[in-house]
Amino acid sequence: QPTVVKKDEAKTAIENAARAKKAEIDQTPNATDEEKVAAKAKVDEAVNNAKASIDQVTNNEGVDTAKSNGLDSINNIQPTVVKKDEAKTAIDKAAEAKKTEIDQTPNATDEEKAAAKAKVDEAVTTAKNAIDQATNNAGVDTAKTNGVDSINNVQPTVVKKDEAKTAIENAARAKKAEIDQT
Repeated sequence: QPTVVKKDEAKTAIENAARAKKAEIDQTPNATDEEKVAAKAKVDEAVNNAKASIDQVTNNEGVDTAKSNGLDSINNIQPTVVKKDEAKTAIDKAAEAKKTEIDQTPNATDEEKAAAKAKVDEAVTTAKNAIDQATNNAGVDTAKTNGVDSINNVQPTVVKKDEAKTAIENAARAKKAEIDQT
């Protein structure tokens, strides 16, 4: 009986590479659970293709080539990490729009506008932290929605000019009353 080990050894190498790649995928920063699952599915597909190729070849050289190609396919797989970045971009756009709106606020002083913009910046930081903490797509979506909502809810507190006008009106009223007494 010939010793039949070549193809099994090649398949074991493929499985080991797949295991290592999946562990690496799990460590991908900023990837959501769904993005990791999609990448792992690509690994499984590459494993199946590599094993099928190994099964089809008839000599050692063919096995080596199929194994090498399979390992390359597995090692080249990277998760597509876009969900969190897209959410952060949406937060930035909402903040930009809100700041433009704040600048258009009638009767707001520069200081009142600056205070409102600082609140927007706080909301941006909070939203981006929540996005970073989220582990799955739904969590990212929730963090994005909450962030956009809190940014949109920021309104400048416009009191300085109104207070000044009221003070002037009160002073004028008092002066008129004083004049009426003479």
